[in-house]
Amino acid sequence: MDIKNMSLQSRLDYAIEKIKPVAVNILFSGGYDSMIASHIAHGLDMHGIPLRTWAVDTQLSADGWRDYVNGVASAYGWDFNIFNNKLGFIRFLEQCIIMGLPRTKKGHKYTMNKLKGVAFQKIHAITKQRPKHLNLDPDKCHHVMPVETKKENYRNKTLFITGMRRDESPQRADIPMLQRFGDSNFYWLALIADYSEEDCVQYRINNDLPDNPFYNTVKGSGDCQCNWGRFITYEALKHFSPKLASGNVSIIDAINRYYHSTTWDGEKITGYGQLSFKDKVKQEPCEKTTPFLCQGCSRTKVKPTKKQIEKIYLQRSFTDD
Repeated sequence: MDIKNMSLQSRLDYAIEKIKPVAVNILFSGGYDSMIASHIAHGLDMHGIPLRTWAVDTQLSADGWRDYVNGVASAYGWDFNIFNNKLGFIRFLEQCIIMGLPRTKKGHKYTMNKLKGVAFQKIHAITKQRPKHLNLDPDKCHHVMPVETKKENYRNKTLFITGMRRDESPQRADIPMLQRFGDSNFYWLALIADYSEEDCVQYRINNDLPDNPFYNTVKGSGDCQCNWGRFITYEALKHFSPKLASGNVSIIDAINRYYHSTTWDGEKITGYGQLSFKDKVKQEPCEKTTPFLCQGCSRTKVKPTKKQIEKIYLQRSFTDD
């Protein structure tokens, strides 16, 4: 669909008319694109549909990230919730044991589905409940699943607004404005899909949006330090996010050293680990993974060459075509 001549309100109106959602969820990672989309969406007419803003704590967020996103949301008065995706992180660790840390686009796509995709499905399940059945923690930091799922809610649809932009990378150049998540009942609306980098900068200046401190430290928006493109070293992470480095990242590093003879940085160490190739289970990326949402972000501009990947990596099923 050509959205160049559509106003932002018209894009939302079109999505609401087409799918008739019972709830609208905005995804806010703390990055500038999602911040702009969130700021814009809160100024649009939702036609009486409940509007909530969500961040996903992948359990790999930078030190201080939770306080930062909570602070931004509070400053603007958003109905804000942080989803603690502990189950997704456990599944990610299981995948690290089997295949090691993924470094390629295919591997990252599968990883993102573990760290974030599971959370999106849960958020959909929570918010598709009619308001009278919805139950959220008062502190708005943890999700609480409804005690009872009413049959009337089974087919309810939800709309997720994202900050995905076509201009950000070649991988996102053809993203549609509105798309369905697999065969589920929730949809993605790329509200600012046609925004250029200049458009985003201008919007931030015009609306005095706050700076994200993590771009200059951990080299990302701060919400997910999966390091698939090796954009930050372990030593740098210890300096900027010592709590994360000594916590979950140290677990990931230990798993990869023990099972695959590679470090969190992607360096190969002596030996081949405890598992041989024949012991490894080939895992194909899930077909229902989140389309383009994390794949194609600016981090992919700093990535190892194919030769480096082949040299470092043992997980053959994650090799790029």
